[in-house]
Formats: sequence, C-alpha cells, structure tokens
Amino acid sequence: MRTTEKNKILMVDDDEAIRDCIAELLSMAGYTVTLSSDGSESLRIFEIEPFDLVITDIMMPGTDGLGAMIKMRSIDPEIKILAISGADMKEELLHAAGFVGAMSTLQKPFSNDELLKTIAGLLG
Repeated sequence: MRTTEKNKILMVDDDEAIRDCIAELLSMAGYTVTLSSDGSESLRIFEIEPFDLVITDIMMPGTDGLGAMIKMRSIDPEIKILAISGADMKEELLHAAGFVGAMSTLQKPFSNDELLKTIAGLLG
C-alpha cells in the first residue's frame, strides 16, 4: 500500500452509469480512479500503469472480467482484485471469480458503505 500518495484504483464496467457513480464515490473517498469500459481496454491500461486495486464487472462484451482477471494476475500476481456482478447466475460468476484471482466479490446492487468497507479491507 502506498503511504505518500492516494491509492490508485482501476474501475472496469461496461455500464457507464455504474462506472461513473462508483468512480465519483471513490474520488470523494480520496482514491485516484482510472475508468475502463471493458476487459480489453482495462488490460491495455493495466499493462502500462500500476494500480493498488482493480474493481471489475464480470459480464462485459469482448474480454469479460474473468478473462481480464486471469491476464492481470499473470502480469502482477500481487494485484488486489474486487469482482462485482449483477448478471444472471451472479452467484456462480462471483464464485468463479474467486478461483481466477478475485480477492473479494460483491453482488450488485451493493451499498456505498459496503463497497468502501470492502475496498478498505483489501487495501489494508
């Protein structure tokens, strides 16, 4: 965890409203947030910029969150990942996310407090 600068979070979700809402909450909580709309774009960003945490939706067009998590883990085995999902079969998807590298999962919809507590727990 960084001590001299804000924690950097990569927020990945294909739903613009959810992505922007979470980004605003995290920015107000003091985090530096980078946004991505899909798994492929998130991987391009992740390969060139270090992050303390990745929050990713699981079901997205193109490269989904599971595929992105696997690749991110191969690039940085220590990266902290929070998987989120509101899709059908969300429980199964969140369970699968734990197998491919998510350190924590949240089922949509979740409260702001629940999200912030989960992030604080992951970042220490």
